[in-house]
Amino acid sequence: MADSLSGCSHPRILGAFFLPNAFGDAYVYIRDIGAMTAKLRAGTFAITDLYGFWLPLYQFLSALINLFVGNEFYAGKLVSAGFGAGVCLLIYSVTLKLTAHRAAALLAFLVIALNPLHIFYSASAMTDVPHAFLLLASLYFCLKERWVFAATFAALAGLTRMESWMFIALIPPIQFLRERRISLVAVAILLIPPLFWLYVSWKATGNWLACSWPAGNITTGCSPLIPRSRTFLSRTFLATAQPC
Repeated sequence: MADSLSGCSHPRILGAFFLPNAFGDAYVYIRDIGAMTAKLRAGTFAITDLYGFWLPLYQFLSALINLFVGNEFYAGKLVSAGFGAGVCLLIYSVTLKLTAHRAAALLAFLVIALNPLHIFYSASAMTDVPHAFLLLASLYFCLKERWVFAATFAALAGLTRMESWMFIALIPPIQFLRERRISLVAVAILLIPPLFWLYVSWKATGNWLACSWPAGNITTGCSPLIPRSRTFLSRTFLATAQPC
C-alpha cells in the first residue's frame, strides 16, 4: 500500500508545481484561499468568511495548509494532488470490494493512477478531485454498510459541491433496502451541509437563499490573476452568475 501511495502521489505532487490549472475557476479558489489564510493569521476569521463563490470546505482546508506553505497558489494545488492520490487508493479498494479480485482492482488502480487527465486535474486548484475522493469514500463505506461513516464523507462532499446534497435522498433508502432500517444519526449528518450553508448565506448577506456571487465579482477577482482571461471572463461571467 505504501508503494502504491508513493507511486500515485509523486506525479501528482510534481504536477502541482509544473502543470497549469485546468480552468480559470482555480484562480477564484486561490484568491479565496489567500483571503482565508490572511484572516486566520490575523485572528479575525469569522463564519461569514466562508461565504463565497463555491461551498467552502476545499478552500478552508487549503487555507489551513497554507498557514504552513505560505503560498495559496501551491497550497490549493497540493491539497488537490493529495486527494488525487487518495482517489487512486479508493478506486483499488472499491473495485476489490465489488469484484473480490485483486488483479481487477490493481488494473483499475493503474488505469486511474497513470491517467494523464486525472494527473492534470489532480494538479489543479479546484474541487473536482477532492470532491471525487469524498464521494468514493462514501461509496466505499456504503459497500461496507458503515452508514455513519458513509454519511460523514457524503456530508463533507456536500460542503465541497452542492450536487452531493442528493446523498440525502440516496443513502437512507440504500440502507433501508439492505437492512430494513434507517440510521437517524446518518440522516442528521447528511442534513448538516445544506442547513449550514443556508445559515452561512443568511449570516453573510441577510438572505438565506443568497448562494451565488454577483457575476461581476468573479471577473474582478480573477482578472488580476489571469490577465489573458480578462476578456473571456467578462464575456462569460457577466452574463450569468454561477451556482454555488
